[in-house]
Amino acid sequence: MPRKLRPPYAFLALEENRDTFFARVHQFVLPYHDGAILVASAYKEAKDAFRKIKRKRGERYFEHCRAVALIAMDLLGISDPEVVAAALLHDIVEDCGEEWPIKRVEEKFGRRVRDLVAALSMPTGGFASREERMRAYHAQLLAGPKETFLLKFSDRLHNLLTCSAMPHEAQWRMIEETEKDYLPIAKERSILHKELKQAIAARKRALRCAGMVGA
Repeated sequence: MPRKLRPPYAFLALEENRDTFFARVHQFVLPYHDGAILVASAYKEAKDAFRKIKRKRGERYFEHCRAVALIAMDLLGISDPEVVAAALLHDIVEDCGEEWPIKRVEEKFGRRVRDLVAALSMPTGGFASREERMRAYHAQLLAGPKETFLLKFSDRLHNLLTCSAMPHEAQWRMIEETEKDYLPIAKERSILHKELKQAIAARKRALRCAGMVGA
């Protein structure tokens, strides 16, 4: 059974640090086991890659990477070191691709982590529109490894919970995309469906209080 996370969500508390993170990891893998070493390496590389990048709210971007892994562990009960490593690295190719091409992910972390990160990374290339690019991305998610949506929905939940500094139009776009493209899959596969719905409802209330009605 997935472990319940006491409210408020612990992964939103900035008291989270390396020690609290690895206290969780070491519940399912011993500190010097290959799996723990893999997660420690992913933690370090993600932290280094995003060292100079901040989110719109002002916190380090790495807080998001760590939060996605915490959601995966705390809400979904994931205890597979390769999946936890992929959660930490899920944005590294999309946002740091010059330094971190997908080939480097495979060389450093193995084929399975590479396949998860590749599935979660927005495709590049000559798309005629944002809509065409998103269709390609959604097809890529559906074709990805079986754990892909565990990480995608962990990522989307954290983004919905922490997107208040984004432009309102972008927030509505995220809400609409989640409702249209992701909630049906979340319900069908029983992956964070209730949590995503609650996060959407809270975000809608905040936007309507700000006088921003959806399109």
